[in-house]
Amino acid sequence: WRQPPRAAFEALSSVPIHAHPLAQYRTMLTVAACHIPEAESSALDAQWRRPARILSWAAALAAAAIRHLDGLPDLPPRLDLGYSANFLYQTLGRVPPEAEVLAFDASLIVQAEHGLHAAALAALAVISTGADLGSAVLAGMGALSGVRHGGANQTAFEMLSALDGPSAARVWARRALAEGRRFPGFGHRVYKCPDPRVAVLEPHARAVLAAHGMSDRWETYLALREEVETSLAAKRIHANVDSITGLLYHPIGLPTSAFPIPFCLAIQTGWMAHCLEYLPDGAMLAPGVVYIRR
Repeated sequence: WRQPPRAAFEALSSVPIHAHPLAQYRTMLTVAACHIPEAESSALDAQWRRPARILSWAAALAAAAIRHLDGLPDLPPRLDLGYSANFLYQTLGRVPPEAEVLAFDASLIVQAEHGLHAAALAALAVISTGADLGSAVLAGMGALSGVRHGGANQTAFEMLSALDGPSAARVWARRALAEGRRFPGFGHRVYKCPDPRVAVLEPHARAVLAAHGMSDRWETYLALREEVETSLAAKRIHANVDSITGLLYHPIGLPTSAFPIPFCLAIQTGWMAHCLEYLPDGAMLAPGVVYIRR
């Protein structure tokens, strides 16, 4: 199941290299979803095989999308590797050290499910119509492609990368706060307290950065985080998971523009779980609308 249909990779050849990796991944999954043999079956066993097949294919498709940025061909999967290690191998062409694989694995786990956020709701609305699971996942990916949703980890890392050390981070943060700027990777609609996912990933990020001689970047992150959280404490704004995942992905070797892809790999698991939960008894979602004349 780890080897998607060849037609999905062939579809990538018609996509411009400069297209966003998430759009490239979505293009391939669109084709792959047409090859799911259980797509039309309503049997319970088939319903559970569909997400397993999509997840199994996803790593290879996502890796190929990232490699396409550099004009590199896709790599076949290695059956001796776990999910995270195989994705990183198919992306980088090498198996990273165990500590990096565990760090990446942790990032997938903590982001796998997070309630009915915009992308999950989009997927649920599609599955409620009786559409196939592949269509629901593609709807979620469309919602996730927005910079306010799946692109936040990329913009948060780009913000941090522009800062030259802890002292510069504090000075810049104070000026940005005085100007009323927004900080990608900070604040959350759910968490008005420290994001527990950040605490889980902290030791991994610190260790991976140190192993690559990038400890100063970790100190810069802490300085920025302290300055922002202290200044905005009254508003209960804290660093969220998007503030830290780039500190894992960058030293591992993933390009910055591709950061939304591992987030998608993780969170599509939650979308499909919601869809499977909804299927037995769920009616079609059709919210009412009230028009107000002004």
